[in-house]
Amino acid sequence: MLEGIISELTESRINKLITDTADFAVTNGVVMLAAKHLPLKRYRNIPITLFPSPIPKEEYQKIVRIQPMINKLMHLISQDSKFMCSVMESVAEVDDFIKRFLDIYHKHLVYCDDHQNDVLTLGIFRSDYMFGREVDELGTVTERAMQTEINTVSSGMGSIGSKKIDEMYNTMLKESPTSSLLERIPANVGNPEIGRGLALAWREYGSEKAVIVFFVMENETNISDHRTLEFNIYAINPQIIVRRKIYDQILDKVRTGEDGRLFVEDEEVAVAYFRTCYAPRHFPSEQHWDVREKIELSRAIKSPSIAHHIVGSKKIQEVLGRPGILEKYLDGDLVAATDIRTCFAGVYSLEMNEEGDRMVHKAIENPDKYVLKPQREGGGKI
Repeated sequence: MLEGIISELTESRINKLITDTADFAVTNGVVMLAAKHLPLKRYRNIPITLFPSPIPKEEYQKIVRIQPMINKLMHLISQDSKFMCSVMESVAEVDDFIKRFLDIYHKHLVYCDDHQNDVLTLGIFRSDYMFGREVDELGTVTERAMQTEINTVSSGMGSIGSKKIDEMYNTMLKESPTSSLLERIPANVGNPEIGRGLALAWREYGSEKAVIVFFVMENETNISDHRTLEFNIYAINPQIIVRRKIYDQILDKVRTGEDGRLFVEDEEVAVAYFRTCYAPRHFPSEQHWDVREKIELSRAIKSPSIAHHIVGSKKIQEVLGRPGILEKYLDGDLVAATDIRTCFAGVYSLEMNEEGDRMVHKAIENPDKYVLKPQREGGGKI
């Protein structure tokens, strides 16, 4: 359908769509800071498409239906310390960064045992999918949603990338023949739901004087997504105060009280929301690690907690594909386990063992069928 509609458009109409869409993005804050101009504030539009990407309706409905089950699954696994440690120990042996996180995780477990009534966490998870094409013996082509990863830390684009993109398409494509696409675009509720989650966490903490802290990187480029989320929180509950704190700059200003309350620059923190602390470059000193541990072992609600952070590792996602794992955490629900498993793209280990050697040979023989992914979040560094 989309190809047919595009074929009807003249070159001048397409050029106008390009200009109008770029103007809409800039006018409505669908932008990022241009890294090459930092620290000056020079903006460029976030990468966007002129038309919504067509995907099979049934597959879309399926991945929406199973997402709450995936959220529950990841949380339950994060609470199974025996499973988490057994799976991640082999990674920690060769990855000092993961080892440091596991060290904090062990202390987190002790803290949870000692403060069972005070430990709350907020999971903001994002499942990423690509669509694979399968051809059966009759030549019938089927497109299937394949989950490539689950993001559990600093899951971006859910705020600026939802409502404003809906508005963009509804505005830019309202004329014939592209107007026929609009009724096929499903609602995107990332904004306001992510902000609502943070606002509910603040309320659960139970102190009206406490603030939500966004821990961020210096020279962050994805500023519009952050600020859209912040302003959304204000719209949901004007009583809430959000502080943006550059993690590198507040290391000497983070403390905990005798009762475990967390303070940043002498303000009590209800929710510690991380848009940093997911890559080795975010921890250039021991003090960076000490502060992350201090935050974790406080009463503040973490998003993510160290447990939620680790459960998003690719190694965990690899193990989830093994027989019996999903059924264990989904109370034996075979239908739910099958629905989730059929969405998994294959994740394979490259460990120094027989299985790792087998996968290396398969990848060398069929390089077009495999993608090499880093273990950690914030990828791109192999």
